Amino acid sequence: MDIKPPRVLLMDILDVQVLPEQSLLYSAFNRDLNHEEFKAALLYVVDQFQEHSTLYWLLDSSRNNFTLQDQGWVIKELSLLINQTTIRKAALVHNGNVFESLVADIMRDRIYHSHGPVQELEHFSSIPAALDWLLPGIPQDFFKFISPADKL
Repeated sequence: MDIKPPRVLLMDILDVQVLPEQSLLYSAFNRDLNHEEFKAALLYVVDQFQEHSTLYWLLDSSRNNFTLQDQGWVIKELSLLINQTTIRKAALVHNGNVFESLVADIMRDRIYHSHGPVQELEHFSSIPAALDWLLPGIPQDFFKFISPADKL
């Protein structure tokens, strides 16, 4: 499989790849972000959903920790924006610690409680696990096109 998706770097804080054949948008925070950077990055991602009509989203947040302010904004505002897109499944990759897993569970539950399960939302501690959930049966060599080797 020879896929070379285009990359967009937003202010050195966000890496975005759109894979039209898989209807997948991959985004990754390149570092820990303040709240304004966090919002700007995710609003850009939402614009990309609209532009590319993607069905699946993989957000690698392993280099960024969600603050309480970030969590509130995602639950109250971002989730409403995403509900207006074509996204049907979204996977969050976190750094794998128990706290981040708990935060992801709480955010998903609050989004479902507030807005209903319009999209399927899950979280994972690795990109391969997230991709396997988003796109079951995807070939293993696909992973190398999605993320640098140090993230796999």
